[in-house]
Amino acid sequence: MKFGVLAGNSHINSRIYEMFESIDPRDVSTFVRKFRSESDSQRFHTYRELILGSELRRRGLNLRYEQNVNGKTPDWAVLSDSGEVDEILDVVTLHQRRSNDLDIGQAIAAGRVWAGWVTLSPDHIYSKIQRKADAYADLAARSHTPYTVCLFGEFTACVDPVQVEHVLYTHRGGAFTDWPNLAGVLYFYERSGVYHYSHFVNQSANDPSRHLARVATAA
Repeated sequence: MKFGVLAGNSHINSRIYEMFESIDPRDVSTFVRKFRSESDSQRFHTYRELILGSELRRRGLNLRYEQNVNGKTPDWAVLSDSGEVDEILDVVTLHQRRSNDLDIGQAIAAGRVWAGWVTLSPDHIYSKIQRKADAYADLAARSHTPYTVCLFGEFTACVDPVQVEHVLYTHRGGAFTDWPNLAGVLYFYERSGVYHYSHFVNQSANDPSRHLARVATAA
């Protein structure tokens, strides 16, 4: 392997090299540097960013990683045919609450079965998306660039896409109404080694998606 071992798990390491074949070759060195230098928790987040980017590249999007957009670096940028940034995407992980995360981790480490509920309240999902939506709201508004939050559900907080849909369209009157600078939310999660994707469009967006809505799987 050209860059050596980038992750402790041989299966994940093989997957990383497979995904390197899908992304823009100019972005590979950035991922290699991050995998070699980050802590385990940061490395897992970078791995999810790579999963998403490689999948969307396979679906036909001209995607580049951590491009400078008016002084900020969202995780992924969709480029136009002329190489200009047309859309931005940023990844956030949906975690179980910290206390539950610790309990689950301790049970697994001890070889025990954790007994409890892993569902999350609509308010928890709402606040998680809201913080990420706010992070690039001003940038999206100033540049009139469609912005999509990409929400990953960890196995301890892997909610059904219907729950995300409820938060976006119904909870508190529909969260999308509070985020006109958000073009949509792409929710993805893993089950039995397979990643599933659900794309939710903000029909009230100031700047609707011009590319992502075309290739993402609708919920």
